[in-house]
Order: sequence, then structure tokens, then C-alpha cells
Amino acid sequence: MILGVLEDRKKETVKQFLMSIPKQLRKQVRVVCSDMYDGFINAAKEVFGKRIQIVVDRFHVAKLYGMVSMNYVKKNGNR
Repeated sequence: MILGVLEDRKKETVKQFLMSIPKQLRKQVRVVCSDMYDGFINAAKEVFGKRIQIVVDRFHVAKLYGMVSMNYVKKNGNR
């Protein structure tokens, strides 16, 4: 589900958006799925507090794994 499309990726922009969610709904959030960008993660932690669980989405984990693997092969060759 898409909740919104934001103007930029800045932590303050994300935080402002999350704070626009009604307080009763914010209290019910237990898990936030995000890419690995610190701005998103830190904004979620600041808005939802310590009770929130941050989950990195599978796409970005796979992308990072692929980049690291490719760099390793380029550096070390096909042994």
C-alpha cells in the first residue's frame, strides 16, 4: 500500500509526513518497512519510538548483495 509520495528524501520531510498520520493510527504501527536509507529509518524511530521494528525491504537487500558480489568478482576474477 502506498501512503504517500514525498517531495524529497530528507529526514525532516519524512518525519513531517509520518507526524501527519493521526496519533491514534501512529500508536498502532508496530513495523516499518524501508530501504536502507538512514533518513527514513531515523525519522521512523523518532516518530514511533523504541517500540517500532524496522524491516529492510527485500529488494534493497538483494540489490546490495548483488552489487557486493559483482564487485568481488570484478576484483578477484573468476577463480
